[in-house]
Amino acid sequence: MTRYGFSLSRTILARTFATAFGLAAAAGTAHAGAPDLVWAEGTVQVQFEDGFNGSKVHHYLDTAKGRYTLTFAGKAPRSLARSGGRVRVTGRQTGAILALDGSGSVTSVSPSPLPNTLGDRKVAMLLVNFTDNSTQPYTRAEADAVLSQSSGFMHEGSSQQTLLSGNSYGWLNLPIAQTCDTTAISTYANQAAAGAGIDLSGYQHVVYVFPRNAACMWSGQGTVGGTNNKIWINGRMELKTLTHELGHNFGLYHSHALECDSTVLGSACVTYDYGDTVDDMGNTNAAHFNAFQKERLGWLNSGTMPPITTVSASGSYAIQPYAAGSGVKALKVLKSTDPVTGARTWYYLEFRQATGFDAVLGTMTGSNVTSGLVVHTGADNDINSSFLLDLTPNSSSYSDWNDPALVLGQSYSDDVAGVTITPTAIGSSGATVYVTLASGSSGSSSGSTGSSGTVTSLTVAATTDKTSYRVGQSVLVSAKVSAGSTVTSGASVVFTIAGPDGASILLSGKTDSKGVASSSYALSRKAVKGTYQVKVQASNTTLSGSATTSFSVK
Repeated sequence: MTRYGFSLSRTILARTFATAFGLAAAAGTAHAGAPDLVWAEGTVQVQFEDGFNGSKVHHYLDTAKGRYTLTFAGKAPRSLARSGGRVRVTGRQTGAILALDGSGSVTSVSPSPLPNTLGDRKVAMLLVNFTDNSTQPYTRAEADAVLSQSSGFMHEGSSQQTLLSGNSYGWLNLPIAQTCDTTAISTYANQAAAGAGIDLSGYQHVVYVFPRNAACMWSGQGTVGGTNNKIWINGRMELKTLTHELGHNFGLYHSHALECDSTVLGSACVTYDYGDTVDDMGNTNAAHFNAFQKERLGWLNSGTMPPITTVSASGSYAIQPYAAGSGVKALKVLKSTDPVTGARTWYYLEFRQATGFDAVLGTMTGSNVTSGLVVHTGADNDINSSFLLDLTPNSSSYSDWNDPALVLGQSYSDDVAGVTITPTAIGSSGATVYVTLASGSSGSSSGSTGSSGTVTSLTVAATTDKTSYRVGQSVLVSAKVSAGSTVTSGASVVFTIAGPDGASILLSGKTDSKGVASSSYALSRKAVKGTYQVKVQASNTTLSGSATTSFSVK
């Protein structure tokens, strides 16, 4: 579950105490018995603490008089999502803490700079230790190797538009005992580097690596976005840790997972902060950032970068393997639009193969990731809204989140959004998926008469040979496809038959010279009795359509 470890100050301070910390009292009358509101102006630094038991997000305000920690009654304002922006805040002060409760406010003086995610990113790695722990668990050669591997990760993930270069230095012995205070570590490390003749001014990222300190309940920390990028690594000098923290530097938040028990979505779901098993920002595997994250970085769907196809009509769509090539890397399907703000939330569909840095996906126990479509959701206006969905909930595999993909033979329907997603072909060179949008269906009918729908001038009529069956019998489903008054031959047709227990089976075929496609489904002796829904999706090279019908089993 997402954890933000903010706490509110409750100590009442005198107005004169604010002056000692370089803060001026805000205009207006303070309420009797309550701490005075004070204001401060400075530059925001957002810092992720990647802990062993979860994560925290810290917000700091660097002013001319020093650093202040910002706390919030709820979520931090979106204007404070990334480092580098200059803001003026009002809040109630306790020492070096400013609590922005219901009376506080944030005003942007200048916006956060755009993420710097392309080109050659210069990285300095400072290996440091302490007066009470002078061990040197890594060599400079080992640090350089991790940096080189991380550069390969970024280079591949950005379609060869981002790479890392730089140097490792040390070991530098700091004149302090080992500590979890990241500000103290970076301050003394920078001083030690200057004393050793190391010029850090040309580096865009500075990484402070120190021997494992069990008192620090985190493996790494990284600032989020901006230009003054810092990373602290607590003993874990490895690819997954460094690239994860660099993702924070680039402006990314975590890639979560949404656990809804036996369903894909629901009203009582739990968020797992580090739940995305197929994304390095999920902190499980050093696999490619997902499509929502890459789109935010400008690594997909921007300029000459590989495209994401936005689905605007029902039809069949192709996706290339995610980690290779320059073709379509994902589909975006509209999930919802906020009626007040107009902000949109999307389904992102990817086809992941165990190639390149995604090869790690082939080592996951009980995984189905490379056999189907990986589905995430993400919102346009929310940098912290990346969620992996489990399209095979409550599986019996070793890990439920190792097999989240939507595979052949399955369909996923979001009745609220009016969206159905069906993979129709999976191969090493790519996947094909049929997406049905609500505007493509005119409703359903019962019995053998079926129903018809029109999508971009393609009309589909769905029928079954009988209205009811007994267990052990075969069901013949048919679809007649036409464009206007002309029958359509050679059209691809997918039949999805969903039973009353929610289980579904996928059948496919092509229309003949009369525009008809048929397929037979044998009911087992243990078939569940009740009403079965049949959804038919048809497409040719330019047009698409859908229809529904139903039958019963007695």
